[in-house]
Amino acid sequence: MKTQFVQAEANIKRAHRRNFHVDQFIKIKLIGQGASGDVWAVRYILDNKIYAMKVIRKSDLVSKNQIINILSERDILIQPNNPWSVQLYYSFVDTDYLYYVMEFLPGGDLMNLLIKRSVLTETETQFFIAETLLAINNFHTNGYIHRDMKPDNLLLTKEGHIRLIDFGLSTKKDRNSDPLIKLIDEFPDDVQ
Repeated sequence: MKTQFVQAEANIKRAHRRNFHVDQFIKIKLIGQGASGDVWAVRYILDNKIYAMKVIRKSDLVSKNQIINILSERDILIQPNNPWSVQLYYSFVDTDYLYYVMEFLPGGDLMNLLIKRSVLTETETQFFIAETLLAINNFHTNGYIHRDMKPDNLLLTKEGHIRLIDFGLSTKKDRNSDPLIKLIDEFPDDVQ
């Protein structure tokens, strides 16, 4: 058991030391567009796996005063062993963009499932509501408030389980306890 932990930790550290570049990912299909950026299904050329890549223009983050939001989103995505949110594998930047390389969930979102099916069975509805409540409870237990809960922000794994996405409007329950947020809040508007 200890050996497995040590190996997993070594793999994580090795991944963090990699130098990523957007050219290492082949765009397959645009799978989402939001206020903070586009999300693409991509193939990483080094491991041939499919990922979801969120592409965020840095100048938009500054002009829309969204720096705190993107930092909160990153803090949420890097939480280890969170079964209720997508997994962030890598993040990197270039001169113009911030990139999040995340778990690709082939089940789509709950909104598209509702549009496609029109009506869910009572059992399916109970299942999705129960998993959504568990996800929200986990989120709150870890000190965050989502603030943008809707069917579009509930993705489905290939097994049909719920995963939360889009943490851009999320906030910490105790916002003022975070020294970085306090520092950014204190900046004059002309500096932000």
